Amino acid sequence: MDFATQFPETKVLQKAYQLRKKSKWFYFISGLLITGTIAWFFFKNHQEKQAKKAENAMYQAVYYFEQNDWKKALHGDDIYSGFLAIVQQFSHTKAANLAHFYIGNIYLYQQEQEKALTHFLQFKTKDPLLHPRTLSLIADIYCDQKKYKKAIIHYQKAADLYPNTDLNVMYLFKLALAYEATQQYTVAVQTLKKITQKYPKSIYYAEAKKHKYRLKTYLK
Repeated sequence: MDFATQFPETKVLQKAYQLRKKSKWFYFISGLLITGTIAWFFFKNHQEKQAKKAENAMYQAVYYFEQNDWKKALHGDDIYSGFLAIVQQFSHTKAANLAHFYIGNIYLYQQEQEKALTHFLQFKTKDPLLHPRTLSLIADIYCDQKKYKKAIIHYQKAADLYPNTDLNVMYLFKLALAYEATQQYTVAVQTLKKITQKYPKSIYYAEAKKHKYRLKTYLK
């Protein structure tokens, strides 16, 4: 006869111990879940407050931008923050994301291309106008820096995003010029041919036709 049989109360004690052990884990896990829920609530509440503050700051910064007051748009005034402060103070908000686009445009206007490029690359959007526009601006900078391969990639992305639009023709035309700069004349002609065949009413039609015939001389 074993010990547990001789003393059945030990089985009760063992079960009580196991239940107690499980209960500890249960309360521990429950505590973690409750703590996590509370932390998430405060995080979301903080995010919402930050987003509201960022939006309020953006109104004045955008106003200065529209007035071509680049200094105040970037750095703010005695009351309101500028775009640069917004991206630092409210980095995870939609307003801060959009501020990168405005900053990039200001730096581009001031011919500070590296700074402009840094902010354009940080700007994330799926807007049907801003998305291809930003890709094109990035490509423009790469072209000026003679980084034509990178420019081609970004022009192509911009052109592929929303085909059969007026802006699409502009991106195709720029793409063709980038191909020409890398002496890829065949692809450049093919790109220009898309414009002359698909967009005969485009303002780029005449230029595309002229460049296409000029480039064909390199293929003979």
